[in-house]
Amino acid sequence: MKYLLVFLLMFNIALADDDYYEKEHYYSKDLSYLNLSDFQMRTVKEIIKEYREDLKEYRRLKNEAYQKKQRLFLSREFDAKKLREINSKLSKKSLQIEESFLKKMHKVLNEQQRLKFVWYIDEWEIE
Repeated sequence: MKYLLVFLLMFNIALADDDYYEKEHYYSKDLSYLNLSDFQMRTVKEIIKEYREDLKEYRRLKNEAYQKKQRLFLSREFDAKKLREINSKLSKKSLQIEESFLKKMHKVLNEQQRLKFVWYIDEWEIE
């Protein structure tokens, strides 16, 4: 029985994914894999700074929307139209932020960098 376990362990190690150790360690929203030029780096830093400020504003609006939804639900009569308005405003804001960010990034990155960036585009979606 021991020999069977040792054999299975060795077999598993032999078939393990070697690529796992060869890949660079990747951090969320890290753009080092794009190999940006100095000019691109400065521009992207400004774009990300604006993106973070927009996200801060979005989170504030999201918090306000949450409070409005609570008040709406606690009111005597539920107004579905107001709920749609609240959700619509929040959705529009998130779409506007994402669109603005991606549009600016598209202008800065070259074709090869865009091909790499697109693999991680979901990280920049607003939740």
